[in-house]
Amino acid sequence: MSYIKFFCIFVFTLFSTYSHAQQTPRVDGKNQASGAKVLLSELNSSAYPDMQIFATVLMDGVPVTGLTANDFRVREDEVDQQPLTVEAQLPPLSVVLAVDVSGSMSKRINEARIAAKAFVATLNSSDSVQLLSFARKIKTPTDMTQDINKVNAAIEDLRARGDTALYDAVFRSVDLVAEREGRKAIVLLSDGVDDDGTGKPLSKASVDDALAAAAKVNVPVFVIGLGTGMDEAVLTRIADETGAIYLNAPKADKLSEVYGRIGDQLSGQYAIRYTSNLPADGTPRRVDLAALGAQTNKLYTAERELVTPKLDDAAAEPSASEGTATINPVVRLLVVDHSGNQIDGAADWLFINVKTEELVSLNHKSNSTTQEIPAGEYDVVVQIGDSSSEKRLTIGQSGGDEVIVKVEMSAAPGLRSVDTAVAGTKLEVTWTFEGRDGDIVFILPFDSKKNLYLTSDYQRHEVKKGTIAHLVAPAKPGQYEVRYFNESAGGMLYSKPLKVTEHEVKIEGARTAQRGTPYKVRVKGPNGPDDMVIISKPSEKDNRYPLSEERNKPFADGGTKDADGYHVFEMTTPNEPGSYEIRYYSRANATVLARRVLVVR
Repeated sequence: MSYIKFFCIFVFTLFSTYSHAQQTPRVDGKNQASGAKVLLSELNSSAYPDMQIFATVLMDGVPVTGLTANDFRVREDEVDQQPLTVEAQLPPLSVVLAVDVSGSMSKRINEARIAAKAFVATLNSSDSVQLLSFARKIKTPTDMTQDINKVNAAIEDLRARGDTALYDAVFRSVDLVAEREGRKAIVLLSDGVDDDGTGKPLSKASVDDALAAAAKVNVPVFVIGLGTGMDEAVLTRIADETGAIYLNAPKADKLSEVYGRIGDQLSGQYAIRYTSNLPADGTPRRVDLAALGAQTNKLYTAERELVTPKLDDAAAEPSASEGTATINPVVRLLVVDHSGNQIDGAADWLFINVKTEELVSLNHKSNSTTQEIPAGEYDVVVQIGDSSSEKRLTIGQSGGDEVIVKVEMSAAPGLRSVDTAVAGTKLEVTWTFEGRDGDIVFILPFDSKKNLYLTSDYQRHEVKKGTIAHLVAPAKPGQYEVRYFNESAGGMLYSKPLKVTEHEVKIEGARTAQRGTPYKVRVKGPNGPDDMVIISKPSEKDNRYPLSEERNKPFADGGTKDADGYHVFEMTTPNEPGSYEIRYYSRANATVLARRVLVVR
């Protein structure tokens, strides 16, 4: 019997911002909008084909209100969607108010308190707000609440001190609204950069981690930059990529004005509804939203629709033969090997009615729950990757517990690799199916968008032949995924969780040495491909390394290895006296894993 193969495509939902009729005063800064602009904050397809859009229309940076359905045009993959309805009332909003309380805010904290409380006053009584403060540590003085007196009291208690964990603040704010229903937003105030006090990032999360989390939760991050000392490029990126806006307040006395603009946009957002006229086929489609001559677009995926065959009375009668399963509104699909062990991975299921030849096609992971399967006798075909199996069974009609449809498969297709790896070490990945030219195997953070892939030669492998790849674990500990990617098939085909643990790197050597003399260093580390021991100035960036063979010793050259497992390298100190660092450099991750001070006299 031939089978039909479907790929499940994961597509992220993107975002934008909000609008209002009040003509808010303009604020000085570099990011004023010019002309008409349409911003799309959320595409809600949870009740597909009924769709809901939250959007904003700006004119010269000022929210526009009073628009009707006739002022908007919505298209999905170039197909017009009609009729449109603009709802008269917005659903409640859940907002995190994230305030920078690092030491640099000490002279401005009073104005920040006043402005934050003024923003809270713009919220409707049905809206909820949670205060988050960040410096070296992230604190949440309140929970998500409608009690503005409680929030205002917590704002009044804010004190400025310490360094700035900016990216961790965004990441944590996203987590706070992740489970909230309805509209969501984050309003972030900062006057600086992510900094540990020495010019290096303090946050455990990177800006990419924070943006990936925001994309997954579908929440816009409105950003206010205070003064001139912050990294406007990063702050603007956070706002733009989450579908919000970045506003600059040159001085603290402008904060209330800027907060007011954001409050106006949140309260004046448009809620647009329509019923999609495209089929739920599991493929991504682009939604174009236009108004006042401006346009924007976002992507979403409508889950594949369950096709329910029409069965005559005879076909609907349950069979008493062996293998009969009972029908239930909930059916669990399970793939096992010959030993009864569950096989993981996304599986394509095909239920073909033996009598009518009508079919139900599904894409669900093994051991997942799906919708009701109508009663009847079926040939069930399941496919994971290039492996497939089939089984005939009868699904009968009766109430009761969840039904399990179990299919046995001879092989367990998918990726194979270690579950845990030390940061910076080499790991082997194999797969049990025939790869195709252009396929890619790589490692990304667990929450990264499903259609992303890496370009790093060390953390990705381009498939040409064979079923094995050697990758390098990321330098930063955390939860990751090994992914098998095929762009023509819609993106990620397989994935496997990978936990990266903290590396242990030791560097031993004299603290002082004479200039231009031999210097012995003992090093123990993850020994990743092309790792190096280098001598650098402390001011040298972590992603740079010297080309001099005297100050650059690759592990591939080996050195010697002593009885304690340390690699011993003979290096030469620089000719110029001064302070230096002995660094363990992971070339695969383009960063320094450990360092030791060396004073050259």
